[in-house]
Amino acid sequence: MVIHPPANGYLTWIIDTTQDQRFIANSLSTLTNPGKLKKIMQIYLSVDDTDNLTSIGSGQLAENLTEALLHEGLAQNCSNITRHQLYYHDDIPYTSHNSAMCFIASINPSSLTDLVKFSGHYLQQHAALGSDPGLCIAQDTQDLNREALIGFGEQAKSTILNKDKAYQLATRTKVHLSEYGGTGDGVIGALAAIGLRIQGNDGRFRGWFNIGKVGELTTATKLCKHPSVMDVIGEDGQPVSRECPIRITDEKIKTILKNHIQIIPVVKQRGATVAEWATLSSTQVKKY
Repeated sequence: MVIHPPANGYLTWIIDTTQDQRFIANSLSTLTNPGKLKKIMQIYLSVDDTDNLTSIGSGQLAENLTEALLHEGLAQNCSNITRHQLYYHDDIPYTSHNSAMCFIASINPSSLTDLVKFSGHYLQQHAALGSDPGLCIAQDTQDLNREALIGFGEQAKSTILNKDKAYQLATRTKVHLSEYGGTGDGVIGALAAIGLRIQGNDGRFRGWFNIGKVGELTTATKLCKHPSVMDVIGEDGQPVSRECPIRITDEKIKTILKNHIQIIPVVKQRGATVAEWATLSSTQVKKY
């Protein structure tokens, strides 16, 4: 479920069924608390290429940034973070995986300029030596050219793109795009991550859940009791029957972004007699 902004870009009482459960629960709390009720804007924020082989990863930096934005009062709520895998190619420099991070934040519109400055300064201070950090921030308004951003994100999964093309698109779509050292090529992945998050069917959520031991049986009903799990979906893209047995394959269960929500993917067990479905192994989930 997501609170969807009307044409003026501010959140009101319009509610739809997409995005991140934790973010929505917090946003609803803000909107329904008379002491907190105010105009709120939803933004996408992404970072890429902030690390080196010995530093914290870009995912941890993005997590730290969400905490800093909340602490500074620049964001009221931040969603869970998605990791978007981009194109592997010898001509594309990357630290280890060539992936970019994105999250959604609800903010007071008057805080946007300060948030952009703070986020840029945060990357300058905390990105690793030798990295090529990029930052992208997009306002989730009706005027946002989602189609163009999604197209760029999908291209970045299978094509070599350059910084000039990223900046041209950022200018055309009126999103903030900036670099903070090195070659600055992180702007390519940062812009791509926003498009892929908007698309709603790409990427894994950062972190994992321990919801049972390997070999144990569970159900979609039980899995969806976790506050960050909104559905359990099979290979065909359809929700799994609520009480159908599901075998736990790995103690570390990953969630992915599917149909704009945070879900646990499962696969059919061919020839299985007890459990028709199984959670994905750590290797299988990497395809997302």
